[in-house]
Amino acid sequence: MEIVSICAAAIVSAVAAAAIRKYAPEISVGLVLMAGALLTGTLLLTLSPLLSVWKDLSASAGAAGEFQPLLLKTAGICLLCQFASDTCKDAGQPTLAGKVELSGRVAIMLSALPLFLRLFSTVTEMMKG
Repeated sequence: MEIVSICAAAIVSAVAAAAIRKYAPEISVGLVLMAGALLTGTLLLTLSPLLSVWKDLSASAGAAGEFQPLLLKTAGICLLCQFASDTCKDAGQPTLAGKVELSGRVAIMLSALPLFLRLFSTVTEMMKG
């Protein structure tokens, strides 16, 4: 199972980084950042079944499927910003991590703007008619 391997690698990396932090803090940070990138890459490779199901659901959704790309884009923004934020925190930059999280929220709001506009238009039409 992939998740067991991912968790085991994360624990081994965290213990190794903690063990060498006292003697070589820069190597410790590099180890954590490299492990995080490798683990995220491994995780992304395991997403193909999920994307396949998503594609099938989108095809069968008909008119409602027009918002499937928006949902996928939003999920991608969430995952990317979470990874970047965690990486900043691991590097000892919590303020920068907060800015990444805020940027992600703004990006999600901007990408969802067409959905909000359409919803507003629909509600307005219903109230008139």
